[in-house]
Amino acid sequence: MEYTIAICTWNRAQRLDLLLRSLAQLITPAGFSWCVLVVDNNSTAHTQDVLRRHASTLPLEYHFEARQGKAYALNRAISCVRSRWILWTDDDVLLPPDWLMTYHRFIRDWPNDIFFGGPTLVRFEGEPPKWIKSNWSFLAGVYCERTGPKSFGVLDRSLLPGGANFAIRADVQARYPYNPRLGRNGSLRLEGEETSLGLKLLSEGFTGKWVPASAVEHVIPRENQRLIYVLKSLFGRGRTQARVREAKPGKNFRLSHFRRLTNIALESLRSTLLGRQPTILNLFEATILLGDLGESVLLGLSRFLRVNSGVDAEGILLADSEGDGRAEAR
Repeated sequence: MEYTIAICTWNRAQRLDLLLRSLAQLITPAGFSWCVLVVDNNSTAHTQDVLRRHASTLPLEYHFEARQGKAYALNRAISCVRSRWILWTDDDVLLPPDWLMTYHRFIRDWPNDIFFGGPTLVRFEGEPPKWIKSNWSFLAGVYCERTGPKSFGVLDRSLLPGGANFAIRADVQARYPYNPRLGRNGSLRLEGEETSLGLKLLSEGFTGKWVPASAVEHVIPRENQRLIYVLKSLFGRGRTQARVREAKPGKNFRLSHFRRLTNIALESLRSTLLGRQPTILNLFEATILLGDLGESVLLGLSRFLRVNSGVDAEGILLADSEGDGRAEAR
């Protein structure tokens, strides 16, 4: 088999249904060998019912991953792949009919490259709030937008594909599984699993190409256009920063973070005293810093307990802070 389109899903049955409908419209030549592999990451939604509805129109494979966390689901998908290439996308994305053929042409024309990626464009349901539009340069990452250059290019540290839209040679992907300490875990919005992989591939000398013609749409429902959603995402970004930094010896929570938090508090107090509204960007930045600080404290306490008492408390501490991921559908 040449291609596996791999999707990990958690409690998004309705969104998954729309994605599978777009997959059924893909243009493929006669004799083209491909399949759609769906990994259900412990959903409470009616995922299997959705898949049964599409079984007659798509070459579907279903797998279940009980361990909560997108990285576990991604690694489960990798272990089940039987094709030469994996094309990754997300369960809340819509694909254009020529998506698979576009990647096929680039993979054929650039046989020495092992991964490819393209744009992820955001499509809001309804009109987004003004505060989102006016702060889009800061919030684009929250909604996983990756526009990139409009022309063909080479992937590098400043241009990496996102998880909703990239292709990788399966034998190479199998050598580089995803880090379960990064990425979405139930309702905990950690990040970084795909970025970490891309940076690792580049550091190992692998090359890839940017495919601007392979753009997909990331659909943002109205419930994800609320301030609380954004703040939870930014808090998760801060926690991700702490976890990434933990893996680098000597990289601890910086004193400059405390100074910046203090400055933000003083700026907000000054604005309030002068009768002005504190800027929402200060709130966004403070939320990231607080997530970073909170995670750094938890990780530091875990290390202290492990060294001084032999107790591996990290799982307990972080599990208490994350919950089981069941209360909130994405």
